Amino acid sequence: MAFSYLESLIRRKVVNSTETDRKITAYLLTTDSRVVNLTITQLADRCGVSETSIYKYVKKLGFSGYQDFKIRVASNLHRQTPHDNISAAVNITNQDAPITIAKKVIQSNIDLLSDFNDFLGADKLERTLALMYPAETFHFFGQGGSDVVAFDAYHKFLRTRYRCQYVADYHLQLTDATKVGPHDVAFLFSHSGATKETVRVAQVLKQAGCKLITLTGSPGSELAQLADISYILFTEEVAIGAEALTSRILYTTLTDILYLNLMYHDETANRQATDKIRAALRPSKEGTD
Repeated sequence: MAFSYLESLIRRKVVNSTETDRKITAYLLTTDSRVVNLTITQLADRCGVSETSIYKYVKKLGFSGYQDFKIRVASNLHRQTPHDNISAAVNITNQDAPITIAKKVIQSNIDLLSDFNDFLGADKLERTLALMYPAETFHFFGQGGSDVVAFDAYHKFLRTRYRCQYVADYHLQLTDATKVGPHDVAFLFSHSGATKETVRVAQVLKQAGCKLITLTGSPGSELAQLADISYILFTEEVAIGAEALTSRILYTTLTDILYLNLMYHDETANRQATDKIRAALRPSKEGTD
Protein backbone atom coordinates (compact mmCIF):
# COMPACT_ATOMS: atom_id res chain seq x y z
CA MET A 1 0.00 0.00 0.00
CA ALA A 2 1.31 3.42 -0.96
CA PHE A 3 -0.15 5.19 2.08
CA SER A 4 -0.62 4.34 5.72
CA TYR A 5 -3.77 6.23 6.75
CA LEU A 6 -6.18 3.66 5.32
CA GLU A 7 -4.11 0.72 6.48
CA SER A 8 -3.98 2.13 9.99
CA LEU A 9 -7.75 2.62 9.96
CA ILE A 10 -8.40 -0.93 8.75
CA ARG A 11 -6.12 -2.47 11.38
CA ARG A 12 -7.97 -0.64 14.13
CA LYS A 13 -11.56 -1.00 12.99
CA VAL A 14 -11.98 -4.21 10.99
CA VAL A 15 -11.69 -7.67 12.54
CA ASN A 16 -12.11 -9.45 9.15
CA SER A 17 -14.52 -11.96 10.65
CA THR A 18 -16.27 -12.62 7.34
CA GLU A 19 -14.99 -13.75 3.95
CA THR A 20 -16.40 -10.59 2.39
CA ASP A 21 -14.48 -8.36 4.81
CA ARG A 22 -11.30 -10.32 4.12
CA LYS A 23 -11.68 -9.80 0.36
CA ILE A 24 -12.15 -6.04 0.71
CA THR A 25 -9.29 -5.76 3.20
CA ALA A 26 -6.96 -7.78 0.97
CA TYR A 27 -7.61 -5.45 -1.97
CA LEU A 28 -7.32 -2.21 -0.02
CA LEU A 29 -4.06 -3.28 1.64
CA THR A 30 -2.44 -3.99 -1.73
CA THR A 31 -3.82 -1.18 -3.88
CA ASP A 32 -2.42 2.31 -4.26
CA SER A 33 -3.82 5.82 -3.95
CA ARG A 34 -5.87 5.43 -7.13
CA VAL A 35 -8.54 3.74 -5.03
CA VAL A 36 -9.91 7.22 -4.28
CA ASN A 37 -10.82 7.59 -7.98
CA LEU A 38 -12.94 4.41 -8.07
CA THR A 39 -16.71 4.45 -7.95
CA ILE A 40 -18.37 2.14 -5.44
CA THR A 41 -19.32 -0.15 -8.36
CA GLN A 42 -15.72 -0.31 -9.60
CA LEU A 43 -14.35 -1.06 -6.14
CA ALA A 44 -16.98 -3.75 -5.59
CA ASP A 45 -16.06 -5.39 -8.91
CA ARG A 46 -12.35 -5.37 -8.09
CA CYS A 47 -12.97 -6.86 -4.66
CA GLY A 48 -15.44 -9.43 -5.97
CA VAL A 49 -18.20 -8.34 -3.61
CA SER A 50 -21.47 -6.40 -3.78
CA GLU A 51 -21.85 -2.63 -3.55
CA THR A 52 -23.81 -3.13 -0.33
CA SER A 53 -20.82 -4.96 1.16
CA ILE A 54 -18.53 -2.04 0.28
CA TYR A 55 -20.97 0.39 1.90
CA LYS A 56 -21.17 -1.69 5.10
CA TYR A 57 -17.37 -1.99 5.16
CA VAL A 58 -16.72 1.77 4.97
CA LYS A 59 -19.36 2.27 7.68
CA LYS A 60 -17.33 -0.11 9.89
CA LEU A 61 -14.34 2.15 9.28
CA GLY A 62 -16.35 5.03 10.71
CA PHE A 63 -17.30 6.88 7.52
CA SER A 64 -20.81 8.19 6.88
CA GLY A 65 -20.80 6.70 3.39
CA TYR A 66 -18.66 5.89 0.36
CA GLN A 67 -18.21 9.52 -0.69
CA ASP A 68 -17.02 10.43 2.82
CA PHE A 69 -14.60 7.47 2.62
CA LYS A 70 -13.09 8.74 -0.65
CA ILE A 71 -12.76 12.34 0.57
CA ARG A 72 -11.16 11.41 3.90
CA VAL A 73 -8.72 8.94 2.35
CA ALA A 74 -7.76 11.41 -0.38
CA SER A 75 -7.11 14.14 2.19
CA ASN A 76 -4.71 11.86 4.08
CA LEU A 77 -2.62 10.61 1.17
CA HIS A 78 0.33 12.64 2.45
CA ARG A 79 0.71 10.31 5.43
CA GLN A 80 3.04 7.78 3.91
CA THR A 81 5.41 5.33 5.58
CA PRO A 82 7.73 2.93 3.70
CA HIS A 83 7.95 -0.66 4.93
CA ASP A 84 11.65 -1.31 4.33
CA ASN A 85 13.30 0.84 6.99
CA ILE A 86 15.09 -0.22 10.16
CA SER A 87 12.86 2.08 12.17
CA ALA A 88 9.34 3.41 11.78
CA ALA A 89 10.72 6.90 11.18
CA VAL A 90 10.30 7.94 7.57
CA ASN A 91 13.14 7.63 5.02
CA ILE A 92 16.09 7.28 7.41
CA THR A 93 19.23 6.05 5.67
CA ASN A 94 22.81 5.36 6.72
CA GLN A 95 23.81 8.53 4.86
CA ASP A 96 21.80 10.82 7.15
CA ALA A 97 23.55 13.14 9.58
CA PRO A 98 22.67 12.66 13.27
CA ILE A 99 20.56 15.83 13.36
CA THR A 100 18.72 14.70 10.21
CA ILE A 101 17.87 11.38 11.84
CA ALA A 102 16.75 13.24 14.95
CA LYS A 103 14.38 15.47 12.98
CA LYS A 104 12.97 12.51 11.04
CA VAL A 105 12.32 10.56 14.24
CA ILE A 106 10.57 13.56 15.78
CA GLN A 107 8.41 14.07 12.68
CA SER A 108 7.54 10.37 12.57
CA ASN A 109 6.40 10.51 16.18
CA ILE A 110 4.35 13.63 15.47
CA ASP A 111 2.63 11.84 12.58
CA LEU A 112 1.99 8.78 14.74
CA LEU A 113 0.33 10.85 17.47
CA SER A 114 -1.63 12.79 14.86
CA ASP A 115 -3.09 9.52 13.56
CA PHE A 116 -3.89 8.48 17.13
CA ASN A 117 -5.65 11.79 17.71
CA ASP A 118 -7.84 11.13 14.67
CA PHE A 119 -8.85 7.65 15.80
CA LEU A 120 -9.36 8.12 19.54
CA GLY A 121 -13.11 8.16 20.06
CA ALA A 122 -14.97 9.97 22.85
CA ASP A 123 -17.43 7.11 23.35
CA LYS A 124 -14.79 4.47 24.03
CA LEU A 125 -12.85 6.83 26.29
CA GLU A 126 -15.96 7.58 28.33
CA ARG A 127 -16.82 3.87 28.60
CA THR A 128 -13.27 3.15 29.79
CA LEU A 129 -13.45 5.82 32.47
CA ALA A 130 -16.88 4.57 33.55
CA LEU A 131 -15.22 1.20 34.26
CA MET A 132 -12.36 2.83 36.12
CA TYR A 133 -14.10 5.38 38.37
CA PRO A 134 -15.82 2.87 40.71
CA ALA A 135 -12.87 0.45 40.82
CA GLU A 136 -11.12 -0.50 44.05
CA THR A 137 -7.79 -1.67 42.59
CA PHE A 138 -5.99 -1.36 39.26
CA HIS A 139 -3.75 -4.22 38.11
CA PHE A 140 -1.11 -3.97 35.36
CA PHE A 141 0.21 -6.91 33.31
CA GLY A 142 2.63 -7.41 30.42
CA GLN A 143 5.53 -9.54 29.24
CA GLY A 144 8.87 -8.50 27.78
CA GLY A 145 8.76 -5.01 26.29
CA SER A 146 5.08 -4.72 27.20
CA ASP A 147 5.99 -5.33 30.84
CA VAL A 148 8.01 -2.09 30.75
CA VAL A 149 4.90 -0.23 29.58
CA ALA A 150 2.79 -1.94 32.27
CA PHE A 151 5.25 -0.88 34.97
CA ASP A 152 5.27 2.70 33.70
CA ALA A 153 1.46 2.78 33.89
CA TYR A 154 1.54 1.28 37.39
CA HIS A 155 4.02 3.92 38.55
CA LYS A 156 1.80 6.62 37.07
CA PHE A 157 -1.47 5.43 38.61
CA LEU A 158 0.12 5.03 42.05
CA ARG A 159 -0.26 8.79 42.38
CA THR A 160 -4.05 8.47 42.35
CA ARG A 161 -6.30 7.60 45.30
CA TYR A 162 -6.69 4.05 43.95
CA ARG A 163 -4.80 0.96 45.09
CA CYS A 164 -2.51 -0.34 42.36
CA GLN A 165 -0.90 -3.73 41.89
CA TYR A 166 1.98 -4.75 39.61
CA VAL A 167 3.86 -8.05 39.49
CA ALA A 168 6.65 -8.81 37.01
CA ASP A 169 6.99 -12.59 37.44
CA TYR A 170 4.56 -14.58 35.28
CA HIS A 171 3.74 -17.21 37.92
CA LEU A 172 3.08 -14.49 40.46
CA GLN A 173 0.93 -12.68 37.90
CA LEU A 174 -1.26 -15.78 37.65
CA THR A 175 -1.41 -16.00 41.43
CA ASP A 176 -2.35 -12.34 41.72
CA ALA A 177 -5.02 -12.83 39.04
CA THR A 178 -6.85 -15.33 41.26
CA LYS A 179 -7.23 -12.68 43.99
CA VAL A 180 -9.17 -10.12 41.95
CA GLY A 181 -12.91 -9.51 41.88
CA PRO A 182 -15.65 -7.59 40.07
CA HIS A 183 -14.54 -4.29 41.66
CA ASP A 184 -11.06 -4.53 40.12
CA VAL A 185 -9.84 -3.33 36.72
CA ALA A 186 -6.85 -4.91 34.96
CA PHE A 187 -4.78 -3.38 32.17
CA LEU A 188 -3.09 -5.90 29.88
CA PHE A 189 -0.45 -4.85 27.36
CA SER A 190 0.59 -6.97 24.36
CA HIS A 191 1.31 -5.45 20.97
CA SER A 192 0.87 -8.76 19.15
CA GLY A 193 -2.15 -9.72 21.23
CA ALA A 194 -0.83 -13.26 21.03
CA THR A 195 1.60 -13.43 23.97
CA LYS A 196 0.43 -16.70 25.51
CA GLU A 197 1.35 -15.70 29.07
CA THR A 198 -0.65 -12.47 28.87
CA VAL A 199 -3.60 -14.27 27.28
CA ARG A 200 -3.53 -16.84 30.09
CA VAL A 201 -3.46 -14.11 32.74
CA ALA A 202 -6.43 -12.47 30.99
CA GLN A 203 -8.36 -15.75 31.08
CA VAL A 204 -7.79 -16.16 34.82
CA LEU A 205 -8.75 -12.53 35.45
CA LYS A 206 -11.91 -12.93 33.40
CA GLN A 207 -12.91 -16.05 35.32
CA ALA A 208 -12.53 -14.08 38.56
CA GLY A 209 -14.90 -11.36 37.34
CA CYS A 210 -12.30 -8.64 36.86
CA LYS A 211 -12.91 -5.90 34.27
CA LEU A 212 -10.31 -6.06 31.47
CA ILE A 213 -8.86 -3.21 29.43
CA THR A 214 -6.41 -4.39 26.79
CA LEU A 215 -3.94 -2.39 24.72
CA THR A 216 -2.79 -4.24 21.62
CA GLY A 217 -2.02 -3.83 17.94
CA SER A 218 -4.17 -6.76 16.83
CA PRO A 219 -7.97 -6.34 16.68
CA GLY A 220 -8.65 -10.01 15.97
CA SER A 221 -6.42 -11.40 18.72
CA GLU A 222 -7.67 -13.55 21.58
CA LEU A 223 -6.53 -10.90 24.04
CA ALA A 224 -8.71 -8.27 22.36
CA GLN A 225 -11.68 -10.64 22.34
CA LEU A 226 -11.37 -11.28 26.10
CA ALA A 227 -11.47 -7.57 26.95
CA ASP A 228 -14.36 -5.49 28.20
CA ILE A 229 -12.71 -2.64 26.31
CA SER A 230 -9.83 -3.08 23.86
CA TYR A 231 -7.70 -0.31 22.37
CA ILE A 232 -6.16 -1.20 19.01
CA LEU A 233 -2.95 0.83 18.73
CA PHE A 234 -1.71 0.08 15.25
CA THR A 235 1.83 0.96 14.16
CA GLU A 236 3.66 0.24 10.93
CA GLU A 237 5.21 -3.21 10.50
CA VAL A 238 8.85 -2.67 9.67
CA ALA A 239 12.11 -4.58 9.86
CA ILE A 240 13.83 -5.92 13.00
CA GLY A 241 11.12 -5.16 15.52
CA ALA A 242 10.84 -1.40 15.13
CA GLU A 243 7.17 -1.60 16.13
CA ALA A 244 8.24 -1.86 19.77
CA LEU A 245 9.71 1.63 19.53
CA THR A 246 6.65 3.34 18.10
CA SER A 247 3.94 1.41 19.93
CA ARG A 248 5.34 2.42 23.33
CA ILE A 249 4.66 6.07 22.45
CA LEU A 250 0.99 5.30 21.85
CA TYR A 251 0.60 3.13 24.95
CA THR A 252 2.22 5.76 27.16
CA THR A 253 0.08 8.51 25.64
CA LEU A 254 -3.13 6.56 26.20
CA THR A 255 -2.27 5.80 29.84
CA ASP A 256 -1.41 9.49 30.30
CA ILE A 257 -4.88 10.38 29.00
CA LEU A 258 -6.61 7.93 31.33
CA TYR A 259 -4.48 8.99 34.29
CA LEU A 260 -5.21 12.70 33.89
CA ASN A 261 -8.93 12.13 33.39
CA LEU A 262 -8.92 10.05 36.55
CA MET A 263 -7.01 12.67 38.54
CA TYR A 264 -9.41 15.46 37.62
CA HIS A 265 -12.54 13.34 38.14
CA ASP A 266 -12.02 13.36 41.92
CA GLU A 267 -9.39 16.08 42.16
CA THR A 268 -9.52 16.66 45.92
CA ALA A 269 -9.05 13.00 46.88
CA ASN A 270 -6.35 12.48 44.26
CA ARG A 271 -4.44 15.58 45.34
CA GLN A 272 -4.55 14.33 48.92
CA ALA A 273 -3.15 10.98 47.79
CA THR A 274 -0.36 12.73 45.85
CA ASP A 275 0.46 14.94 48.84
CA LYS A 276 0.80 11.89 51.10
CA ILE A 277 3.21 10.30 48.64
CA ARG A 278 5.30 13.46 48.43
CA ALA A 279 5.39 13.74 52.22
CA ALA A 280 6.54 10.14 52.54
CA LEU A 281 9.25 10.62 49.90
CA ARG A 282 10.46 14.04 51.08
CA PRO A 283 13.00 12.84 53.70
CA SER A 284 14.75 10.59 51.19
CA LYS A 285 14.96 13.40 48.66
CA GLU A 286 16.33 15.75 51.30
CA GLY A 287 18.91 13.21 52.38
CA THR A 288 17.61 12.97 55.98
CA ASP A 289 16.17 10.14 58.05
